[in-house]
Amino acid sequence: ISACLVGSEMCIRDRVYTPPADFDALGYVLRSLAATPTNWPVEVLLETTLEDARRMVPPELANLEEVPDGVVLRCSVGYLDWFAHFLVRLDCGFVVRQPLELKEELRRLAERIGRMVEREG
Repeated sequence: ISACLVGSEMCIRDRVYTPPADFDALGYVLRSLAATPTNWPVEVLLETTLEDARRMVPPELANLEEVPDGVVLRCSVGYLDWFAHFLVRLDCGFVVRQPLELKEELRRLAERIGRMVEREG
């Protein structure tokens, strides 16, 4: 398949595709990146508003969906330990829906922080 971009129109073979006037190409790419499957599909309920969640979570990291209890964050990550660190830096409460292994990573992180807090020197 051959494709080319001419101005705001895309040519695919002998057909011309004109995207809708309100089409957000960058937004589409960022949402696609956030949905790219890796090792761990993640779903977390953020106890905040969609507006605040958008300020805290980069669009290329996760897709956000407003629900009655807050905002559902969905993404796929390669390393749960990294994502646990990311979550605890958010300025809101959260509930891990999946995977259960993420809860274990958060427990390990909490234990590690607890040991550091108890140190004296």
